[in-house]
Amino acid sequence: SKTQANRRSGKINTRALGKRAPVDDDRLSKKKTFPKKRDYAVLIMVDMSGSTAGERLTMEMNAVISQAELLSRMGIKFSVVAHSGTLSRDSVYDQYRPYNREYAFVKIVLKDWNEPWSSNQLESAKNLFSYDCNLDGHALAYGRSEILKQRATERLIMYYSDGQMPAENHDEELALLKKELKILSAQGVIVAGVGVNTDSPTKHGLPTVRLDSEADVSKVVDHLEKLMEARVTK
Repeated sequence: SKTQANRRSGKINTRALGKRAPVDDDRLSKKKTFPKKRDYAVLIMVDMSGSTAGERLTMEMNAVISQAELLSRMGIKFSVVAHSGTLSRDSVYDQYRPYNREYAFVKIVLKDWNEPWSSNQLESAKNLFSYDCNLDGHALAYGRSEILKQRATERLIMYYSDGQMPAENHDEELALLKKELKILSAQGVIVAGVGVNTDSPTKHGLPTVRLDSEADVSKVVDHLEKLMEARVTK
């Protein structure tokens, strides 16, 4: 809460009464204001392309699990989705298929919005595997559709990447990436990057924290917390 003094309406401020009344200063009141209710929705998107295999994927998932623990303990609605792309022509996600029909977008929902963060989700996160290539533009198209379905005053996407964005199917993905980021910005959605051994999301306007070792996991959690705090103080 915050008390606003020197007001012309509200509760009489007895401390100001003696000073201002004799000089006909009518700023005699004060009012206590309370912050508006904040309702968050956070989508964590994890790059599980082939280049993340080994130590990078382990670092990613440790950071994701730590962020999920934070959100779960705070009672904040969130979802965790791992994504990749494939050169297979067969995909159940045709709405996100690139014009280049050799590619198809792939996702694995590790935690859906309405699920609790439990041992099942934790085990799924630990058992994640690396798979083919990343399609950043189509991944964000999917992320936008998901985050905008959520009823919340504050919506945020945490986007993990371990390479130059975008890498595969470059021209189409870059054009779509720029388009999606513009739409998300217009909708008031924050998109923040987590760069595994890279800060490449920065060049697309995403505030990015680098994840170079296990010691940086705490920085990634702090990054999420600061972004949420920034929304409250705006």
